[in-house]
Amino acid sequence: MAVAPGAWSQADEVLPQIKGRITDQGGLISSSQKHLMYQVLAQHESGSHHHVVLLTAKGAGAELPQVYAKRIWQAWQRKDKSRSVLFVLFKQQKVAAIIAGSELSKKLDVISINAMIDNEISTPLKAGDFDGAALAGVKGIVGALGH
Repeated sequence: MAVAPGAWSQADEVLPQIKGRITDQGGLISSSQKHLMYQVLAQHESGSHHHVVLLTAKGAGAELPQVYAKRIWQAWQRKDKSRSVLFVLFKQQKVAAIIAGSELSKKLDVISINAMIDNEISTPLKAGDFDGAALAGVKGIVGALGH
């Protein structure tokens, strides 16, 4: 299939790069909340060996946020994602996505992820409280995973 010069395609798009436990590409999280969540995530990882990352994005473009988050997950260059969780907040759509690696999918299955988003993350997110949504998600994920 030919693509006209200048036409957009997913292959041309540069996906956000995950750079550490918190990558605030969307500029949504205050520095004090970043510091607090970084400590929570670091402590959890040292005790459990589960790698949880938070990524904020301005939006998902023309894609559904969950599809966009899945593409970020697939592009993430991490040796062992099976014990990892990607938590993404989208500014424009005011939605969240959580993707868990295969070893963590029993503790964070689709039903529990959807319940966490609906019951803990969505209310502050819809109100524009990105700090509150991020902290609720981080605490919810860490709580669900345990040690």
